[in-house]
Amino acid sequence: MKNEPIARIPFDPNQDWGPFIEAYKNLPLSPAGTVRRKSLIAHSAALASGVAITSTFLDEKEIGRIIFEAAELLRIPEQNLKTIKSWGWVLLTSGPSDLVLRKELNLNNAETTMPGALTLVLPLLGVSPSQDWGLN
Repeated sequence: MKNEPIARIPFDPNQDWGPFIEAYKNLPLSPAGTVRRKSLIAHSAALASGVAITSTFLDEKEIGRIIFEAAELLRIPEQNLKTIKSWGWVLLTSGPSDLVLRKELNLNNAETTMPGALTLVLPLLGVSPSQDWGLN
């Protein structure tokens, strides 16, 4: 049997997460040294301080990070963390007071694939798609 390419479901801008996906894809890249980076903040019903979402772009990879206060870790159900980790996200410390969920993905023809991964994880962190994602 031949190895077939993995099919990607196209983003539907009318789905609940459509505005987020479009905003994320269209965020301007800001230079951070020799790498390119994009970021935004999201409100969360579970995490009082919300989450910061960032992507760092390398030649062929994108490193996605979801950053939140370490003190709020107990507010995330353990089953949600297990599920997130099973999808390849790694929980790391960042400085004295933050935690980071980190995932590395290959770029698809130099395009981001991170929004699809984020839309799976963010609801498990209490983030709703019904936010102003800065499209106006």
